[in-house]
Amino acid sequence: MSRLNLKGGIFRVWLLLSSLWVIGAAIYYAENIGFYLGYHSSLLENSGGLVAAFERKEQYSKLVEICTKAHVSTCIQGELARWHAGVEEDSCERTDFLKKASLLLEREGFPAENPEACDGFVGVSIPLINWNLLVIILLPVFAPLFLWFVGRWVIAGFARKSE
Repeated sequence: MSRLNLKGGIFRVWLLLSSLWVIGAAIYYAENIGFYLGYHSSLLENSGGLVAAFERKEQYSKLVEICTKAHVSTCIQGELARWHAGVEEDSCERTDFLKKASLLLEREGFPAENPEACDGFVGVSIPLINWNLLVIILLPVFAPLFLWFVGRWVIAGFARKSE
């Protein structure tokens, strides 16, 4: 009876389980992955280059942040104040929102003559890489491999040198 190839077998088990783990995570997060890839591929296609796409995404992110901040500071806080005062009216004062948006846009160096454009940027979701999730997915894949190599290195340190 031949001896088992323990090293080759363990590597294949690790490879199989890691592949299943990554495929399962990709299936579970397929919608998020599709949104991220779709957004960035269309951004890259419409921008005409990688550098232009990065600049455009940064500009969009700033606009979303500015316009959402203007909306929250005028509309949502105003609605909360009216609610606490017992006033039933829950409409957002559009002129206050436009003034706040214009002020914030100007402060950040954007043209403030068209604050109505902020309507299209309030609460827009721009996909970013979730690094915590990526670590959670990849750590179970690479931790056993790392431990295997470290364990072999430690055990090799105890081996007797042949003279």
